[in-house]
Order: sequence, then C-alpha cells, then structure tokens
Amino acid sequence: IYENEDDTKKLTKNWFELYEEKGNYFLDNADYSITKGTDACTKSETKTIKNKRKALLLIDNSNLKKGKINIVRDLKNTIWPDGEFVFVFKGKTFSLKAEGKILNTEQITDTDGVAKTWHEVSDYKLYLKSENSEEELIINESSFNDTFVKLLFLGDIDNDGQPDFIFDAPRNYEENRVLLFLSSDAIEGKIVPKSAEISIQFDC
Repeated sequence: IYENEDDTKKLTKNWFELYEEKGNYFLDNADYSITKGTDACTKSETKTIKNKRKALLLIDNSNLKKGKINIVRDLKNTIWPDGEFVFVFKGKTFSLKAEGKILNTEQITDTDGVAKTWHEVSDYKLYLKSENSEEELIINESSFNDTFVKLLFLGDIDNDGQPDFIFDAPRNYEENRVLLFLSSDAIEGKIVPKSAEISIQFDC
C-alpha cells in the first residue's frame, strides 16, 4: 500500500474468479480473503489476496456467466521467434505466430529439474490469425530482462464461441505481469483485443 493507494478496495464478491479444478476450468463468484502484512524491504504496509480455490485470474466483468469453460488443452506455452502454435477451436483453425531477434541461446534447468533451451529475445511480436481473418498483432515487446512471454490459458471465458487468451508477460525478473484478451471486446473484423493488464513490481 503506497501513498494510500489500495487496489484491493476495488475487489468485491461480485467479481468473477477463473479457477482450475482437476484439469478443468470454471467461472464463479470470487472466493477470497485479504490479509495484511509488511514488506520486508520497504517496510510499507501490504495486503495479500488469498484465493480458496486454484485461481488463475480475478475479473471484474458483469457480462460473464458462471460455469465450466471450454478450453484448448496441450498448449504450446512458449512461442519463440519464428515459432508457431496452430490450434482448432469450435471447428475453426487459428494460429499464434512469433517473430523477433534471438540475441543469445543457452541450456538451462527449470524448477522441475528439466533441461530446456532458453533464448534472450528482443523486438518480439506475436500475431494471431484465423482462417477467415487477417493477421493481427497482439503482443509487442522491445526487450526482456531474464523473462519471456508464456501462454497461460486458452479458452472461451466470455462464452461467445471465440477463443480468449491469458498471457504471462513480465518484462523483467522483478515484475509479475498478466495480459487478458477477451474476444467479446473485439471490434468488427478483429479477433481479440487486450481487455486488461495487471502488473506488480516486487523490486526493492
């Protein structure tokens, strides 16, 4: 809580919660508690939102409906430059295609002990295209600092028959940043716009 700016005051039980349970995703009214604390680095007051379920996102959108969400499984979470992820949703073919500059490549071991190839990337662009629409740019980042874009979720959150997306897109290692794309917010002739963005800095 900095200079009396408390974003948790915006949150109510009327918000929706997108949560995962046994490999399936559901929308329901937000089920949470808020605890107070103190930041060890800045000594300022903090508040933490604790979800009772395995929540991916809290959404303030009165047009959403409670229930099970139709999703795309077996996601290609990381789409490096010159990479592509093609998927079928409701009988239509879509693709996410990336471009950018790979500055450096190395082998790393993730938190699960699995060896992976990691690229340092700049000028990253991610495009979305469907079989009956023009290619449109949805993510555009000039640089990353030990981070990269990850596709967290792909499914029909707003129940309009079109795919929606949630991306993890921190620009540096001291930032949490999530992007929400809802197809119901799209203007005519487009597939999906960025509907919301949340970023939290946890540097000292």
